[in-house]
Amino acid sequence: MEEKLLTEKDLLEILGIKKSVLNHLRYNGLPFIKITSQCRAYLLSDIMAWAKEHRVVINRHENDTATHD
Repeated sequence: MEEKLLTEKDLLEILGIKKSVLNHLRYNGLPFIKITSQCRAYLLSDIMAWAKEHRVVINRHENDTATHD
């Protein structure tokens, strides 16, 4: 199976973020491939795994059931 490789531009478009936000995410652990000092690429599978690790799920009904007897 061939791995999907994303450019920085691809990832910015997919996530809908600015480059400064991507730089911050990368500094804080977003996986990437360093091609040159100014060129980076991203494996789609790495980005998906990273996103799953950082996923936040809020159960809004949790408090509702506690207040209804």
